[in-house]
Amino acid sequence: MFLGPITFSEFVAAADEYLFRSISMENVVAGVSDAAHGKLMDLVRRYMLVGGMPEAAQTWLDTQNFAEVSAVHRRIVNTYIDDFAKYAYGADLALMQSVFRAIPVHVGEKVKFVNYSRESRAARVASVIDLFIKARIACPVVHSDSNGIPLGAEERPSVRKLLFLDVGLMNYANGLTWTRLADMDDIALVNEGKIAEQFVGQHLFFRRGDFDEPRLNYWLREGAKGNAEVDYVVEDDSSVMPIEVKAGASGSLKALWQMIADKHLGRAIRFDAGRFSRQTVRIGDNGRCELTTLPFYAIGMK
Repeated sequence: MFLGPITFSEFVAAADEYLFRSISMENVVAGVSDAAHGKLMDLVRRYMLVGGMPEAAQTWLDTQNFAEVSAVHRRIVNTYIDDFAKYAYGADLALMQSVFRAIPVHVGEKVKFVNYSRESRAARVASVIDLFIKARIACPVVHSDSNGIPLGAEERPSVRKLLFLDVGLMNYANGLTWTRLADMDDIALVNEGKIAEQFVGQHLFFRRGDFDEPRLNYWLREGAKGNAEVDYVVEDDSSVMPIEVKAGASGSLKALWQMIADKHLGRAIRFDAGRFSRQTVRIGDNGRCELTTLPFYAIGMK
């Protein structure tokens, strides 16, 4: 079985069983109350700090104490670092530690080896990254041209970005505390350290189920006048589904519209801190796309 972190839905079920039972995609579409929306967004923030490591989640449920949760994160991170010494020493050990510390800093960015080590050759850095991917310390999001399914048929493995193994550990590694997270408005929540991209991505990475090897794609067009990137692309009902992670109810969707127009796509999803909405957007002269906006807490709902 391929097991990832505890999902947000599992976190809510453990934290507030009544709220979990009362919330479904049907309710999200119909419109949740202001109180429910506020409580769910607060749980999103808490999950982003606690994350899905079982001991960290259980510690928060038992104590409601984020200092104790941070102690769990510290033990997990230090255990990984200590384990490196069993497999490498000298320059190789230093490189493994450097790459490990760099992954949470550069979540969601196209992999550039210089960001992971300025002293080591690209081939050695690539080898360590591949090792961490095999160990599920890093989750690869690979570019696909996305002209159709399967997306894997048009992957370019050399063009990829990385997610860390868990959003809670990512935030701990980047020094983000609950006080700072709680004080963020919705826009800062999305933009600070790419927290929301990790949050959404780690759920999508394992969306295929426990018995299918996890995988995830994104779309990138690089050009002299700038790049266009869509955060994630998945296969849905035998079609290509682009997914963007944005702040509030707005935020630029220029890259998404470019991809939709180029690939003649009929549907797209945006995750943000707002409420559910659905609109049909005209693309070009004859094209139309149905854009569904989902709140962060709908991640994983059917």
